[in-house]
Amino acid sequence: MYDAGVRCRLLSFAEIDLWGKDAFEFWIENKPPDVRIFLDSGAYGAFTRGITIDIKRYCEYIKEHADKLHTVASLDKIGDWRGSARNYDLMRAEGVHPVPTVHMGSPDSELRRILALEDHIALGGVVGATQNTMSPWLDQCMRTLRDFWPKKVHIFGVTAQWALERYPFYTADSSAAILGGGMGRVSAFVEGKVTVMGWQDYAKEFYDGDVMDHIANVRAKKGSAHVGRRVINVSGQLKLQKHISDVWRKRGVVWEDETCAQFMGPSVEASTIACSTASDSPLGTVVETVDEASVTS
Repeated sequence: MYDAGVRCRLLSFAEIDLWGKDAFEFWIENKPPDVRIFLDSGAYGAFTRGITIDIKRYCEYIKEHADKLHTVASLDKIGDWRGSARNYDLMRAEGVHPVPTVHMGSPDSELRRILALEDHIALGGVVGATQNTMSPWLDQCMRTLRDFWPKKVHIFGVTAQWALERYPFYTADSSAAILGGGMGRVSAFVEGKVTVMGWQDYAKEFYDGDVMDHIANVRAKKGSAHVGRRVINVSGQLKLQKHISDVWRKRGVVWEDETCAQFMGPSVEASTIACSTASDSPLGTVVETVDEASVTS
């Protein structure tokens, strides 16, 4: 993935002893200097497989590799926002400063509590959610965020174009590029839109043998060309990243390394925003200098 242009990488601590072992060796132990690592606890994946993550081991790993990690996430307790809050407090007591996550379904009071404490938070718990079920919650989160702006917000498991264009996230992640390639899907960013198609249709249109099972030069077991498809998917995701950064730059949101921002017109309603391209944003007119919006692959 590094050769494909990935410079922002999310790793799941739950996989450090499993299939993610090689990824940790490359991205952490031999980390290229121009790469930013976001370490997630992997709580959701662990929950679905009945695995328990040792919070003390997680904290010790973070402290031992602090110079390699750009961002670390708090250890969530899936389905229990109070338990997640306790884990966040425990990690801070261990000398770690993680990014806390507010999950869909948590009370607005918890979001406000976290925003009052932190300049960098995450939103998550949207597995299985659709645009229709997710957007009302995200809209409410952004209305709350207006009272605390500027804040860096990561969104877990979402790289849908509609969401990235509507909300001023600092970073976002999903496994769509990797899993999609393995399932035979090719995702390209063409003429300002993400287009997803099966590899057969993509190969017919673009005459690209790298995506074709049994034909590609780089094939896995049973002739799968998932490696070639993943490279194309990542390339499309990086093009989407640039597009999203450009969209928000035009709206006045520019992410740099240091937080130094001003929220212009906190009482302005979304329908009256002066930005020419931000009429559908629920946040408001924002002027900020804080790391270019990046989609974490």
